[in-house]
Amino acid sequence: MRILFTLLLSIVAASALADNLIITLQAPTQPQQRTSPVALDLLVLNPGPEAVNYQTVSDLAGTLRNDVAVWAVTLHARDAASTTRVAAGQFLRIAYALDLPADSSGRVVLDIPELQTVRTVLDVSSVNPEMPATGEAAQPTLAASEPPNVSRIDRAFSGHFAIHEPIYFIYGPKAPAAKFQFSFKYRLTGEANQSSLLVPALRGLYFAYTQRSLWDLDAKSSPFYDTSYMPELFYEWLAPGKRGPDGNFHWLGLQTGYQHESNGKDGDDSRSLNTLYARVGFVVGPLTGWHAIITPKAYYYLDVSDEIAKYRGYGDLTVSLARNDSTQLSFTARAAQVKGKGSTQIDLTQPVNIPWINLNAYLHFQYFRGYGESLLNYNQRSSIWRAGFAFAR
Repeated sequence: MRILFTLLLSIVAASALADNLIITLQAPTQPQQRTSPVALDLLVLNPGPEAVNYQTVSDLAGTLRNDVAVWAVTLHARDAASTTRVAAGQFLRIAYALDLPADSSGRVVLDIPELQTVRTVLDVSSVNPEMPATGEAAQPTLAASEPPNVSRIDRAFSGHFAIHEPIYFIYGPKAPAAKFQFSFKYRLTGEANQSSLLVPALRGLYFAYTQRSLWDLDAKSSPFYDTSYMPELFYEWLAPGKRGPDGNFHWLGLQTGYQHESNGKDGDDSRSLNTLYARVGFVVGPLTGWHAIITPKAYYYLDVSDEIAKYRGYGDLTVSLARNDSTQLSFTARAAQVKGKGSTQIDLTQPVNIPWINLNAYLHFQYFRGYGESLLNYNQRSSIWRAGFAFAR
């Protein structure tokens, strides 16, 4: 998911090079220790209609700076330089490593002038127990203050975005054939690792947005059948910890908040609802082996059009069987107020790597049966399977 948001943010912060390639630098969001090289990915996106050759380089010279100092640095590629063909609409990822200066700390900006000033931001831990007490330090030179616009972008985006619900695109044999969903959450107050907030608990306050669409790709003009737009404001408290002597029960935390959902239509096709919800999560089984992730969710309707609540009920339950980053099987059940009007959904995902397009994703199979796959026809029964790719699960 991080790759997806990096590409989106490149509209603001990345540089467009020759051959219409867009290049951006992906950096870790967690604070980095000065004693270990920082792993960075250079992403080369080809938005054009034709394939383009890109010449990778072994070393990239750049500058690292904070509010008072600047250092000359070099990024070292993990693989040998080569010419790689980037297909239309695809991207290339090149892994680099950066050695941090011994006296760098706090938020620093990395610029790569060779790429028309591709830029990213790093957080360097000010506490480094492995660093020797004495030694020669690099001599920095004074740097100009951070440009105001760049500073605002850093404060607004760095370390604030994350995945919320699964992100996928799948296709099946029945109309509407295609279904896709994307979802993100944005931390409203400070970053996950920030300890200077007056009220640290406010780090759990989020805005989120999810969009799920059913797309009738096989019909004339390929219209969208129905789309659910789901903004929400919620509080998330994550506190994983072992419960029980065998360590086979792990409490994950909770989410509670407000969500609006509507399909953006008017007249007789308009559907909308507003809910307050609470969702908890826990793991049964060893985290290093096969385990079950159980997430019950309950909700209360503030208002709802038509009789959607009778079909949706007041809660759902998701149980996922998984082992590390391997195969995952998820089962979601929703109990309706009206007997026999609920729904079940099964999602099977398997990690996949396609080296020739440098794609790391998941093969995704989904089967839905019951009522309420779309808001438009919440009271009509459907049964359909679809398959495709997921980028976050």
